[in-house]
Amino acid sequence: MTTRAGNWWLFKFPFFNGEVYRIGVPGLPGMDEPSRAFLQRAVGIQCAHREAFASRNVRPLAPTEVAGVFANQFATAREIVWTLYNANGRSVHKPVLRVRHVEGARYHDAWNGQPLTPEIRDGHALVSLDLPPKGVGCLVQRLP
Repeated sequence: MTTRAGNWWLFKFPFFNGEVYRIGVPGLPGMDEPSRAFLQRAVGIQCAHREAFASRNVRPLAPTEVAGVFANQFATAREIVWTLYNANGRSVHKPVLRVRHVEGARYHDAWNGQPLTPEIRDGHALVSLDLPPKGVGCLVQRLP
């Protein structure tokens, strides 16, 4: 597979769907740097949260707070992972998910490697993430 000049964008969808990449060894001569960087990040997140991605407790197309932003949920007893896709042609910088809050839970933007402090209201966490146009993201809720 040759990935050049941005044609790697289809790699976003297996990540969003929690699928395994079956492309061989990343870094093949046909891969450009953006392809390798995306795959390293996506596969790294999948490996770090392998139990959630392998779970049978999956909720496809979980509700979101923003039209055009889609989410899939993968859950275990220890954590819940949401993959996100912003189908909009503009960036999103506001609450994208309203999730049931568990006292002591910690939130993490796994795609950007940042801890998050959501607004807690009425037993729910309102989680803001920065999602680029046509971009992906990943939220992790670590349960106590």
